[in-house]
Amino acid sequence: MDPQATSPWSTPESVAGFATSPSNDVLLRFAAEELQRSGGTPRALDLGCGAGRNGVPLAGLGWQVVGVDLSLPMLQAAAQRARASGHAGRLRLACATMDALPVADAGFDLLIAHGIWNLARSAAEFRRAVGEAAQAARPGAALFVFTFSRHTLPPGAEPAAGETFVFTQFSGQPQCFLTDQQLLEELSAVGFAPDPGVPLRELNLPRPGALNRATLPVIYEVGFRFSLGGGSHAMKEPSTPYTRWRAGCSLLAMSWLFLGFAYEPVKSAIWVALDACGDLGLSPTALVSLKVAAILILVPFLLSTFLHLGNRGVARTLRALLTFWLRGWKVALICLVPVAPVILALRALNFLPKGEGSGRGAAIAWLAGFAAVCLLAPFWALVVGRRLRHTALGRRLWAGLLEGEPPSPESSTERGPRPM
Repeated sequence: MDPQATSPWSTPESVAGFATSPSNDVLLRFAAEELQRSGGTPRALDLGCGAGRNGVPLAGLGWQVVGVDLSLPMLQAAAQRARASGHAGRLRLACATMDALPVADAGFDLLIAHGIWNLARSAAEFRRAVGEAAQAARPGAALFVFTFSRHTLPPGAEPAAGETFVFTQFSGQPQCFLTDQQLLEELSAVGFAPDPGVPLRELNLPRPGALNRATLPVIYEVGFRFSLGGGSHAMKEPSTPYTRWRAGCSLLAMSWLFLGFAYEPVKSAIWVALDACGDLGLSPTALVSLKVAAILILVPFLLSTFLHLGNRGVARTLRALLTFWLRGWKVALICLVPVAPVILALRALNFLPKGEGSGRGAAIAWLAGFAAVCLLAPFWALVVGRRLRHTALGRRLWAGLLEGEPPSPESSTERGPRPM
């Protein structure tokens, strides 16, 4: 079933218009240059690929292209266009939203956001979409952006309630119109820096003194380059042994915080509740099994709901509980990786003789072991953290920004016009 069945994007007229639209020449020149500097099998991700106006020519250049769109008729037109051009083997298509991409982390050398991010209906959706792009980008990947400019609207236009760059005046639907500074800041926040290969320019910009009647949107066209350490939400690379140790301590503390908040209170509550079931005639083995099952079910829920409830609301949190449960397990595993070896090492120290009657040498050995664990554990956590930041959950967890829930139904239908 077409998720956009009731949307103008899936009408035969819209599909036919996009199916015959020419590709963006600036994008193709940028992609050709990137192809020369890419090693191995170059992969491109076309966000909001539509009928393949850019994805098919990119495949013709030699890119392995993954095109993502929410309109099935558009995707069918893209597949037909690829077959007609003889490039079907280099183009894969997927039906998905821009803020929940079905692609692997760090898998693409080139990303194209051509007239798609301006369709976000809120700043939160825009940021999720940009974050998904950062998640899919390899270090050094290029990004080509083609999106609405704030200059499309009169200076006095007011944004939607509670928003900073989402307006409804252009089409009657919420859409994103950013200033150049807002665009640069939003992309910088996830690690994208401007690339001189495609300097920022505005298309359809009215002449000075002329009235912009918003018949055509003003469009930003600009290139970016992705760097893991480039964003304000990315984990910065510590430069000295001390700063590495301090960063590792922060990661360990955060892991213990997430796990401790969920595990200890829930375990205590479950133990008290199920111990009361002893009067029902349950065997000790059955009680232990119930306790373990209850922890396995409830702890992941609590991990995710704790992080989402504050800014998502009770109704949306309840609606996404199954997703949260699965994500909670991922969070638990991410937290356990740096913490578990430290816990095991500290417990191993308990087997060393310590205290009275064991001699001063044994006590010194125990203290030395404890100090060694405390000294080395942060470095281990930092190494793990560097690996985890290659995943979306890892990056967001260490930044304290674990977010994202199943796209709401209203975010995927009835969007306003899209630049041709």
